[in-house]
Amino acid sequence: MESNCVNTIRLCIADNIINNVIDENSAPALWKKLEKLYLEKSLTMKLNLKQDLYRLKMEDGVNLMEHLNVFKRLRDQLGRVDVKVEEEDLTLLLLTSLPDSFEHMVTTVLYGKDSLQIGEIESALLSYEKLRRKVEDNSGSALLTYDQNQRGRNAVKESSSCSRFKSKDCKKKVQCYNCKEWGDIKRNYPTWDKKDGQSLESYGGSRKY
Repeated sequence: MESNCVNTIRLCIADNIINNVIDENSAPALWKKLEKLYLEKSLTMKLNLKQDLYRLKMEDGVNLMEHLNVFKRLRDQLGRVDVKVEEEDLTLLLLTSLPDSFEHMVTTVLYGKDSLQIGEIESALLSYEKLRRKVEDNSGSALLTYDQNQRGRNAVKESSSCSRFKSKDCKKKVQCYNCKEWGDIKRNYPTWDKKDGQSLESYGGSRKY
């Protein structure tokens, strides 16, 4: 059991620091060595962890769950070095670390509150994020449907336009059986006299044959 415990701890250690504890063969000694190396309760360590927590900011587009995990990790590390942060302060630090897109939600959560609980705030944030993603997905689906409809209408218009252009091109290929000019069709000769073969008032001017 001792050997399995030591091996499990070693599997969780990064490759670049495994050499620092390779000589420890008991679980308590191995854990104590790790605490001495990386959880030293010095003033510098405490200030660095506090600085990381106070400067923590969530960028737009970052997953909210990932941001909460980073926040909890910093909070737990401060607790291990005997730094206690009041729950109200933790809640305010979490809310101020959110981007401007959460401003309305933060105002709603803080309104009418006599006290702040970090667990309550985290639950409210997750619910808000879930609802926001659902709205964004529905908006994206509606936009996709609208875009597909517009493309369909444009395709119909283009097809209709092509038909009209094709019809005009066909007219240009028609040759008059009388004057032998291209593009002349029957309606261009409204007063055509079939008996004597002449047009008195042709379309666009007078012609004599």
